Amino acid sequence: MSASPALKSTLTRLTLPLASGAVGYRNDPMGVVPGAYSVKLASSATNLIAIGTAVEDYSQVAGDTTVQVDLPGPVDLVYLPNATDAGAVSIAANFLGKCYYAVDGSYVTTAKTGGGANLALAGIVYDVSSRDGVGFKPVQPEIEALIS
Repeated sequence: MSASPALKSTLTRLTLPLASGAVGYRNDPMGVVPGAYSVKLASSATNLIAIGTAVEDYSQVAGDTTVQVDLPGPVDLVYLPNATDAGAVSIAANFLGKCYYAVDGSYVTTAKTGGGANLALAGIVYDVSSRDGVGFKPVQPEIEALIS
């Protein structure tokens, strides 16, 4: 049985939850807080790596819950269905920027192995949607060989 064609999309901006106490300005470099699936100012003081820049001023203290972040360039995503078992990719599990694996090119999982075999690296996850599945930037074959 062949898998149905994957949905494809180009991403240039993400709307992400703000970390507790995050306050800043338009064009601030924004970094993902490890283990929290939230963003705040990326700087040497926070030890966060920037994933993009804030589109507008933001203040979690004043009641903002999210901030739009422009990515440094367009990211071409492929969407595959999410796993339905314990390997399902979850927003709560701080998915953004992590590597995930494809099972027979038909769905994405957090598990590196399954059914007694090593799974193929799918790529870096940027989006999880109940409607569209898991959106990831496919990893280049030469990179997969280096990190497998």
